[in-house]
Amino acid sequence: MKVYLDDVRSVGWTTHGTEWADWVVVRTMGNFIKLVKYAKPEMVSLDYDLSESDPEHTGLDAVNYILEMLENDPTLIGPSVYIHSAHSMADEMNKVAQKIYALQHQRKVSSEEQ
Repeated sequence: MKVYLDDVRSVGWTTHGTEWADWVVVRTMGNFIKLVKYAKPEMVSLDYDLSESDPEHTGLDAVNYILEMLENDPTLIGPSVYIHSAHSMADEMNKVAQKIYALQHQRKVSSEEQ
């Protein structure tokens, strides 16, 4: 499963080379957390601006949630993270996504060595 967090867009315009049917669109941080926590998606794609559906949260909250999850559970690999936002804060989101990638890479290498 792949999770697409965006307040207005649907998956059609950017699917990172995968089929549209593979994506679950969520509009709020609460639904995003539920899916990431319990469904354990292989990939997430995040927009920054959620003002139309969840004005108290942003995509930066979502990417930070994933990083915090990984920092709190050293056995977790977590989903691949993509940022599909054109917002000026997308750079900040990408910085967090790079930290996530670094943790994931380190854990994959460690598991292969065992």
